[in-house]
Amino acid sequence: MNHIHYSVRPNEKITNFTLKPISTVEVNAVKDVVIGEVAHVEDYFDVEYPVRKAFMETNDISKIPYENNGFSEIYVPFERDRVDCSAFISTPRKVYTYAKTFIIVDQTGDYHFSFKTCGAAIIWVNQEKAFSFAPYTRNLGSETDLILKLHNGINEVVIYFEDLAERDVNFYFEMINHNESALEGFIETTVSPSEFTEVKDVLYN
Repeated sequence: MNHIHYSVRPNEKITNFTLKPISTVEVNAVKDVVIGEVAHVEDYFDVEYPVRKAFMETNDISKIPYENNGFSEIYVPFERDRVDCSAFISTPRKVYTYAKTFIIVDQTGDYHFSFKTCGAAIIWVNQEKAFSFAPYTRNLGSETDLILKLHNGINEVVIYFEDLAERDVNFYFEMINHNESALEGFIETTVSPSEFTEVKDVLYN
């Protein structure tokens, strides 16, 4: 495997990841009546539809397993500064995938980040579950502080993230470096660094 290296300065987002292909599962619910006020202005209104209510009552992220294989896609943020897989899906579906990167530190300790998503996420560091966050704030990102215990040397970071797609879905996460110095890291891929740089130059120039 080839290593494509990156550096993330303080208050910048980590966007270098490999991804597993996105999976979807149809979500059904018993027919029900939606109760809410009629809006006379164009604005955001949080309405809990029957399918979301059923999803929240039955979905359990505590059973999500760690995975280490099948990270076949390289994520390039292009015009976005986050890991963003947002889409439009015509029927209610649970969407989910995994992202992986490696962070290199020269000292074992607690490293500080913030994490933002609309759905739910789990983070494993060196195959150990380190973080779980499940705001499920439909299409509105929720943010929390995140402390990861990193060991001297190379640390594997695997992130599972999911959401319920009700037509449009803001399916993304943001992970911001809040440490005093830059973090070094890399992604593993079969693509050579020169090929990656060439494609990235085409996208950004």
